[in-house]
Amino acid sequence: MALRLGELWESIGCSGDPDLEPITIKEVVVFAEQKAWRLVLVVEQPIPAARLKSMAKQIIEHVEGLDTVQVIAQPEVPGFCLSEIINRDWPKILNALDEPDRELVARAVYEVEDEHLILTFAEESGWQQAIDNDVCRRIEKWIYDSYLMSFLV
Repeated sequence: MALRLGELWESIGCSGDPDLEPITIKEVVVFAEQKAWRLVLVVEQPIPAARLKSMAKQIIEHVEGLDTVQVIAQPEVPGFCLSEIINRDWPKILNALDEPDRELVARAVYEVEDEHLILTFAEESGWQQAIDNDVCRRIEKWIYDSYLMSFLV
């Protein structure tokens, strides 16, 4: 039986948080010499990175001798989580790009296929501009920085 984050949360003395109950801990890697943990969490829906980092900070405050907690979120259903992110944050993602790339991506057709965001450009020059300007990696980075989740664009 998998451990729920809410159970860990309460076992270390943090007050109960119903938002944590559906989150499953997939893996805990302990780096004893570095006094660090890596928590791999399976989430049903995207959780903002700020919230995950705040949880990590609270764990550090409640576990003696722990200096660092790295959180990695893995979606239970990748396509659902990626669709949620794109539907909610597409304008923010576009605004993170510079003007020429923003215009390029705004004209692209996109679809979510499992853990992939597929961008389709009407012309080959659009695809070449996206490659030259590293647009896909920048979108991947925005999603990771915002949700600590990795997807392919």
